[in-house]
Amino acid sequence: AKSYSIRATVNLLRDEVAANNAKTLTFRNVHCSPFTAYPFLEDFEEALFPPPCWTVHNVGGGTTIWARNTDPYYSNSGTASAFHNFTGSMQESWLITPALKLANSGDMTLEFWSGHNGASFNQYTGIWISITDADPASFVELKQLRGSDLEDTLQKISVPLNAFAGQVIYIGFKYRGDYADGWYIDDVGVTVEGEPVSIQIPLESSTLTVYPNPVKDVLHIQTDEVITEIFVLDLHGRVVMHVRGHQTSLDLQPLAAGQYIIRIHTATEIRSVKVVKK
Repeated sequence: AKSYSIRATVNLLRDEVAANNAKTLTFRNVHCSPFTAYPFLEDFEEALFPPPCWTVHNVGGGTTIWARNTDPYYSNSGTASAFHNFTGSMQESWLITPALKLANSGDMTLEFWSGHNGASFNQYTGIWISITDADPASFVELKQLRGSDLEDTLQKISVPLNAFAGQVIYIGFKYRGDYADGWYIDDVGVTVEGEPVSIQIPLESSTLTVYPNPVKDVLHIQTDEVITEIFVLDLHGRVVMHVRGHQTSLDLQPLAAGQYIIRIHTATEIRSVKVVKK
């Protein structure tokens, strides 16, 4: 839990007292519940960094820490990624995911895209995990990036998570180096395959309509809520399509015929609907 302060400034007509034009509000004990609706995916396209419920820890005390990068060369999708630049002094900095509640069964994998600017100067970049909290002292190493993992161009890195089935975990991206390389990561995701995909459809709902079903090409979505993102999954839980923003239609024409799960995220809830693609 953390505390956040928001300061709003307005211009009040005919009021020349400056103190009346500003107000600071403090929100305490903002709580982030463990993520449970898979797949989990962060592409760093939103301007806010770190993303909601992610944390950055500057353990080394240096001036360079994790930040958002907008160079599309080091972005796997879109135009942004997370980036730790090199610095002229020893630096240890962590970028840590929100709490993730893993499924009790299935094939669970951390997947992300990784690239290094000046890979030959790399000293340490690695993936760590905690089953207690987001304090770097609680983490143990899962994988150090070595050899072929260190490339100047983005490549996909996969780390199995089956050993942590059923647990709440935090994943940390640890950078350490003294005038070393720059590390870019993008599209950080956790997938669960082999577990039946849960379908949650209210018996009566006036807020969500998906049509036509079966669908040949364009699927239309009608809802009273503002859609933040949509995942299309096959029945093994694999993501076959992902879009961000308030989309009211999806072109499913490229997909093979079969059954799919349309998982619709809004600001207040997540709805899953099974559709048949003709």
